[in-house]
Formats: sequence, C-alpha cells, structure tokens
Amino acid sequence: MEGLAGASMSMKLMNTPIRVYKEAERRGDTAVMERAMGYASDFADKAEDYQKTTEKGMKEDAKEAREKAKAEQAHSAKQKEYEAIYVEFENKFRGERSVIKQRLTEYLKMVENLDQKNNHDYTNVLDIGCGRGEWLELLKENRFIGAGVDLNAQMVQECKKRNLSACYADAISYLKGLEDASYYVITGFQIVEHLSPETGLELLQESLRVLKPGGFAIFETPNPENLIVGACNFYLDPSHIRPIPPERLRFVAESVGYDRVDLFRLNPYPAIPEESVGQGDEAVRKMAQFFNNMSDYSILAYKK
Repeated sequence: MEGLAGASMSMKLMNTPIRVYKEAERRGDTAVMERAMGYASDFADKAEDYQKTTEKGMKEDAKEAREKAKAEQAHSAKQKEYEAIYVEFENKFRGERSVIKQRLTEYLKMVENLDQKNNHDYTNVLDIGCGRGEWLELLKENRFIGAGVDLNAQMVQECKKRNLSACYADAISYLKGLEDASYYVITGFQIVEHLSPETGLELLQESLRVLKPGGFAIFETPNPENLIVGACNFYLDPSHIRPIPPERLRFVAESVGYDRVDLFRLNPYPAIPEESVGQGDEAVRKMAQFFNNMSDYSILAYKK
C-alpha cells in the first residue's frame, strides 16, 4: 500500500509542471516553459529512482518472507521432533499412568473436601501443564469438571484421544484470557521447575486472580531436600531450570497474596533401607534422612 500511495503522489507531482508548461505555452512565456520542462525532467528522474527503490524493497521483502517461512517450517519440524522425544522421556521416567494416578489420589481428597464445602456447586479444576492427562482422567472418573492446558501438542492430542478436555496453549497467556474468579481449583504438577523465577511469580499471580474465593491452587515439584533428587534425578529432564526449595515457593505464594499456604511432602524415596541404618549412630541416621526424604512436595495455596 505504501508503494502504491508513493507512486500515486509521484504522478500527481509530475503532472504539476506539465500543467504549468501548457499554461505558459498559451501565454507564449518561454522562460516559464523551460523551467517547467526542467522540473518535469527532475520529477521523471525521481519517479524512476523511486520505482527502482520500490522494486528493490519488494524483492527484499519477498526474500525475507520466504526466509521467515522456511525458518518457521524448520522450527515447527524441530518442535515436533522435540515434543515426540519428550513424550518418550515422560513415558520412561515419569512412570506408568496407573502409578501416577494412584499418587494423585491424595490431591483428589482435597478437591472432594472443597466440593463438599461448596455443597457440590460446580467445583471446576484447571490443570496447568496437563501432560498425558492422568489428573484430568482421575477428575473425570470422579465426576469433576476438569480442563487442561499444555505446550506439548502431542500430549494434548493424547488427552483428546482419551476424551479429556485439553488445549494447546501457553499457560500464562491462557490464564490471562480467563475472567476473574472463574475456577475453584488450579493445579500444576511438576511444572514450576520448568519456569524462570519471573514466570513462576506471574503464574502464581494469575492463578490467584482466576481462583474463586475459597478456592485453592496446588503446585507440585521435585523436593531438593532429598539429595539424590536435588543433585541428580532433577537434571534428568533437560527442560528443568533449577530445583526450588519448599520454603521459597511457599514464601513467593504468600508474597503475592494467598491467604494461607500449606506444604505437603509426599512420594517416599527410600534410597537407604531403614534396616540398613538400624539403631546406629545418630549422625548416621540424620545423614540417611537426607537421602530418604520425600521425592516431591507441593504447596496448597488458598484464596480468601
């Protein structure tokens, strides 16, 4: 559009000295006629330069568009490849669906308690980073209304194959598109460790806004109080950024305005069998505890 407008303006400017020339010709004013012809020649040169510049710009724009499309296609292919590899990673290291669902039953009890408190008033749940959909499936089996969001398109498709409500979207963008006080429960299992501190803070803030009064958010993450988890197993996942100590996550949640934040440590990790420690030295028992701490923890953050 800019090129067409510029060309139109150049034609109008070029027509001006031609009109002046014709008027001077009728009067027989040769001096004005000569000046008008000079102006017309200048305008013609400028119009030609403008056309060349415009054509060059259009070619460069077309080349840039082709390169951008090619880069996007390459990125899309790499993204799909990465997503497929990550699904395989989850299947190998996350655990069987049945095992994960069994672990998540602890949280189901919390939702059931809230549902009873609300007199079964549409206790809906939003799962951030829903992954393969174990939690969504558990909610559905227990007649709760669950919806999930994930940035891995293949995992979203896995959820949909199981007739679970899930969509492909960025968590923060999705939350920002929701109305205030629209969900009773927001959950995020094993996701905050994938986020920068700034994004994690924004996640907690947006979740608080979207929660209904009396609702709560649950965020579970690997427990670095267990030395094997914090120093080794945590880094199996290449998308993990850094372990988050329990008290830090609780502090951040409290600082953004949650009314109460409880800590839960769960999923035993008996690296050193209890019988091996026995009734030995107190220092040995304390050292063993660092290896036997629960492998995960979660915060349960309430909105007043």
